[in-house]
Amino acid sequence: MEPVHVLLVREADMQMSGSGCCGWIEGDARFWTDEGCVFPERRRLMEEMGKIYVELTKHFGDRVRVDVVDPRNLFSYTTLLWRARKKNGRFRAFWANWLKGYNTAAVIVDGEVVASGKVPAPLSVIKAVDRALADRKVWSG
Repeated sequence: MEPVHVLLVREADMQMSGSGCCGWIEGDARFWTDEGCVFPERRRLMEEMGKIYVELTKHFGDRVRVDVVDPRNLFSYTTLLWRARKKNGRFRAFWANWLKGYNTAAVIVDGEVVASGKVPAPLSVIKAVDRALADRKVWSG
C-alpha cells in the first residue's frame, strides 16, 4: 500500500536571495536582539510543525510520507500538492486545496487541507492520517 502523503506548509529558515550576505530570515540582526532571533513567531511555528513531523513518523513509520515545504517556493508547493492529491481527484478540487493550503501554516493529507492558518495539534493530524488509511482499506477491498 502506498503511504499517506502529508504536506506540512511552513516558512523555512533559509537563504532567501542570491547573495551570501543578505536575505536570511534570521540574518545578522539576530545578534543585536536579546531574544536571539528576529522573528520568534516564525521560529515557534517551525518548532510546532516539527512536533507534528516527529509524532507522525513515530506513530506511522513508513505508512506515511511527510514533506515540508515553504509556501514562498511556489514550484515545490505546487508539485508536492499535485503528487499528494487523490489520483481520481478533479482539477477544481486540487485548485481549491491549493488556494486554501497556501498559507504560512497548513497541513495537507493526501491533497486535502486539514488545517490552514494555524498549526493544529499533532493528535488531530494523526486522526486525519488514520482516516486516510481507513479510506484506503475500504477501497482496496
